[in-house]
Amino acid sequence: RALGDAVPPAVVINAGCAAPHASADWPRQAITFLLMGGQDSFRGSKSPEAYIADARKKVRAGNATTAILFVNEMRHTPQSDLLGEALPCLVGALLAWQKAGPSGRPPEAELQRVRSILAGSGRWSGQLLYTQRPGVWKRLRFGPGSAGTALLQRQQPPEGCESALHPATASALRRLQRLSVAICGSSA
Repeated sequence: RALGDAVPPAVVINAGCAAPHASADWPRQAITFLLMGGQDSFRGSKSPEAYIADARKKVRAGNATTAILFVNEMRHTPQSDLLGEALPCLVGALLAWQKAGPSGRPPEAELQRVRSILAGSGRWSGQLLYTQRPGVWKRLRFGPGSAGTALLQRQQPPEGCESALHPATASALRRLQRLSVAICGSSA
């Protein structure tokens, strides 16, 4: 709240800033990726659609730099393999959005990469939503049983999502992934 529009890009696990009990005003220029789980207790008895709609309502009307990744199989504490697959790409998308500036276009290639990697694993399903411009959201479904899945092929960047990251960011991300495995345990 104190940083306002100067808040740095953030991946928000469990979408705490968009939860019904959250009281913070969403900065208009915040670059944010909400990671929400279908098996998370925060969802309560709401349908996935209602849960996502509630999160979207928290995003300030003038914001054009927010994405939501809803993974049906994600628990409150995200599985380490999910974080390992998704987090580098989420950070890469945030950094691309930041580089484009608050009035720039969404990082379509990076966002599609998130969807493709999760869909290509065969273990995850859900929705990726993002603002194309203020008040206009695009929804992409992924995984088994989703419309358009047949058109997807697993697409990994030549060196993985980490290739687009600054070396210090990639190193920090690898440490976070190891910590996640240490805390959550192996999901294999």
